Amino acid sequence: MIQGVDIVEIARISRLSSHSRFCERVFTKRELTLAERKHAKRRYELLAGRFAAKEAVIKALGSLLVEPTPVEYAGLPQLTSEQVSSDESNHYPVGVSFHDIETLSHLSGAPILQLHGEAKRIAKSYHLSHFHVSLSHTNDLAIAFAILS
Repeated sequence: MIQGVDIVEIARISRLSSHSRFCERVFTKRELTLAERKHAKRRYELLAGRFAAKEAVIKALGSLLVEPTPVEYAGLPQLTSEQVSSDESNHYPVGVSFHDIETLSHLSGAPILQLHGEAKRIAKSYHLSHFHVSLSHTNDLAIAFAILS
């Protein structure tokens, strides 16, 4: 099991969302459709939560790059240097795009985390097949906590 958390300012996502290129680059069509159904304030809360979820999953996958201890990852492969960003300030898996991480909504309103593409491939290589996310927000901040097991 791995986990990641991220917090983001809703106002920042609101500002960035005024540029359609940002939305197209970061959010899937289904995430944008969910957001379009909301009033403006709720739209940015939703997008900020989805953005935080993407970052939380990227951090969780990136945690696989930390030197494993025998207890944590016994028998599991480590990502190779080719699969890791060359920027030493982060440990993001190479090839994972924002579109590989999608948070939809159950009819109950509960968030549903889905991985696609490279994110899903990396998770599978670590025998991670269950993806969960919890989202919350205040007037100013959105937070996401992701668990992959």
